[in-house]
Amino acid sequence: MSGELQLAIQSQADSDATLSDLVLQSGIVGGRGVWYGQCPDAIRAPWVTYYIISEIPNRVFDTAQDGEDAIVQFSIFDDGSNPETVWAIDAAIEDAFDRQELTYNSRNAVMCMKESAVGPDRVEDGWLRTVDYRIINHT
Repeated sequence: MSGELQLAIQSQADSDATLSDLVLQSGIVGGRGVWYGQCPDAIRAPWVTYYIISEIPNRVFDTAQDGEDAIVQFSIFDDGSNPETVWAIDAAIEDAFDRQELTYNSRNAVMCMKESAVGPDRVEDGWLRTVDYRIINHT
């Protein structure tokens, strides 16, 4: 499921106008500022990376209800003097993902829900906030 889920998350992020406006990288191939894993060295702040940090099969007595949960962690970074941009990006990610449905390969995530967040914290030359989302997918 990881590859399919990664494409669904990237598509959702890339298609959200507010999020795209906040992290748009003009002049960069691909132009986006939301990256799986890590962003290229040429990217300037702000940017967002995400990882699929857990995929958990859920088995129940009624096999028609079997499902597969995933936890996706977004890391938001900005090099500004204050965390205002980080908060704005966090709000845009929340609008794009919290309680939204993701579609991939004709499967729908029943729910995408914000689970936890840490920060923003001052790190090196900027601000970092991490946000976790649980994606519940029943097969």
